[in-house]
Amino acid sequence: MLIEVFMLLVLIIPLWLIKNSFSFKNKYLKVFNLVVFSLISIISIMFILSLLNDMILTIEEGHDPSFKKVQQIKIDDYIVNVYLTNGGATTDFGIVIRQEKEIILGLLLVKNIYTKYHQKNIAVKKVGEDLLEIDNQLIKLNRYVYF
Repeated sequence: MLIEVFMLLVLIIPLWLIKNSFSFKNKYLKVFNLVVFSLISIISIMFILSLLNDMILTIEEGHDPSFKKVQQIKIDDYIVNVYLTNGGATTDFGIVIRQEKEIILGLLLVKNIYTKYHQKNIAVKKVGEDLLEIDNQLIKLNRYVYF
């Protein structure tokens, strides 16, 4: 979320430059600056609207739509979450499996235990106390996430 705010601030720079172009004394320089930065501002405004749309979706849904939770397995005092990643039109789907333990209300200790790019479906099941079967591969989990 912080990166989106920073990007919005950077994308506002062309609008600020247009405002400053009115202070130029040379008429041709003023017109040139106004035309060039108006075109750049139109592109910036399209990016700003796209970012605002993503921010609103993230706030409304409570999660990033490009990182969708598809399965959750509760094991003792931690949770294993399976996420489907979707970076958009120029990227493929991927799978991220994380072991998550809530430390304080809303603060999670997270460990990635499996990632796979170019994959949309995955079979994950609990087969033992601290043992997961992920696509016919057994993975032992640490009981306290990192320890």
